[in-house]
Parts: sequence; structure tokens; C-alpha cells
Amino acid sequence: MTDHEDDDHARSMRDEAVRQRRRAKLSEPHITRLTAYAAKLRGFGKGEVPDFDPLDGGDNARALFLFEKPGPKTSEAQGGSGFISRNNISKLSVSHCLRPPIHRL
Repeated sequence: MTDHEDDDHARSMRDEAVRQRRRAKLSEPHITRLTAYAAKLRGFGKGEVPDFDPLDGGDNARALFLFEKPGPKTSEAQGGSGFISRNNISKLSVSHCLRPPIHRL
């Protein structure tokens, strides 16, 4: 359960306060290696690299979904959240929230 249970719903990432709470969680033990990996990729300067959502499993995840390129709603420069998250603003993220759930750890 999250500190702010209402943060975990379709399109919740459109709220700046939700994004700030997620950023504050990027140093939690289960997500630190993925946070460091995203930072390393950003260091190559080859494009935007969003952070992983700390409400997801991180190192403990039982499933990994790979996409060729994150959608525009992960891009802070385009008004997105800056995270790979099922709670993003996009229609694809909403469809992931509405399907039978893969429960967060």
C-alpha cells in the first residue's frame, strides 16, 4: 500500500504532487539500481530516458514489459510525467490500469 493510496490510479501522474512523491521514492532500496541505470543511460546524451515508477516492483518485479520507445507522455519536455508508469496520462497506460491487474508488490 502506498502512503497516498489515491496516487495509484489511471492518469494520476498528471498531478505534479503525485510526480513529486514518486521522485522522492527513487532512492528506495528496490528501485535504486534501476534509477542508477536510467541515470547512466541519460549520460550518453542520446535522448530522453524516463525513470522507472517506484510504485512498481523494481528489483523484485516478476514481470518486465519492454517497449521499443516510451510514449510521449513519459517525456517531461512534452508535458509528461518523466516516468515509465501505468499511471501515466496516455491511453495505453489507462488500458493497463483497466485490464486484470498485475498487482504491485
